[in-house]
Amino acid sequence: MSRNEQSFISQLNKFQTLISLLDKNGMKKKDIAKYLGIYPSAYSSLTNVVIARALDKETGINEKQRIKTAFSEVNNVSEKRIRQELPNYIRKLEMLHDETLSTLSVRESTYVEELLQATPNKIAEKLIGIYDCFYISSFGYRIKKEPFMIRPSKSKHAYTVLKGNDQSPACFKGFLYMSNTHIFTIQLQEIGTINPDNFIAHFVLPPSYSESLHFLKGLSVSMSNSYFPISRKVLLKKVSTDINLEKYHQRPTRWYEEDEIKQLSDIGLYLSQTNALIEYIPIPQPAFDEKDLIKELEINKILNA
Repeated sequence: MSRNEQSFISQLNKFQTLISLLDKNGMKKKDIAKYLGIYPSAYSSLTNVVIARALDKETGINEKQRIKTAFSEVNNVSEKRIRQELPNYIRKLEMLHDETLSTLSVRESTYVEELLQATPNKIAEKLIGIYDCFYISSFGYRIKKEPFMIRPSKSKHAYTVLKGNDQSPACFKGFLYMSNTHIFTIQLQEIGTINPDNFIAHFVLPPSYSESLHFLKGLSVSMSNSYFPISRKVLLKKVSTDINLEKYHQRPTRWYEEDEIKQLSDIGLYLSQTNALIEYIPIPQPAFDEKDLIKELEINKILNA
């Protein structure tokens, strides 16, 4: 599959995930179509036929042929136009999802909603910006640097958090809140995939808040693709207060090899010389009882032999 086709399939996945999330939030299909500037009939053909066929891997047909066949089955959706407009549609859906995610409903407040409401704007505003996010990746166990952003949402007392972008293998989106005066928490979910991973992290704030919170240390817990929890030390280094989304999506994700760690100076030294990753090891045929612990110890011995 060519890079262009791979990128197009990835965009279709992201589009499908976003409209599914909006549907779960009660957004009507005709309202989504109107928001995107697409006729309802064309929107129906795009979502129910084109995307469904193009993403159906069980057909046994390669991606390029699936895309061609999908568009040939409808007469009111132009492949050329969809390829041109799809990135713009995704941006609009992300903004719309931001609004629905951040808007607190009139139902009885939950604990998280109360934390969102109680988060002090004066402190949260100082967190706004683009960051480099550093941690040990579970893929290759290399130091990973990826883009990270905190920006205000349209709703009052709400801030959107992004981890990863269009150039990253995975992109996460969510929100932040302060669980006490010196800790802020982010909760993120992977977007653009059918089975999303989840990511939560707590960061420590300094006792006296400076004008620029430029470097933060935190601990994260996420679920790996094998659904085993991984805990990491996470470092955030602010690189800009400009929260332009286009600039954000241009920032690359990078993995550092051992001979490149010195380029990261103190960050590289810290992550490479501390226990920065705690990971459960998958085991065959788990029993989900105490015996699994012994199996994991045995596998760990083999891996480290």
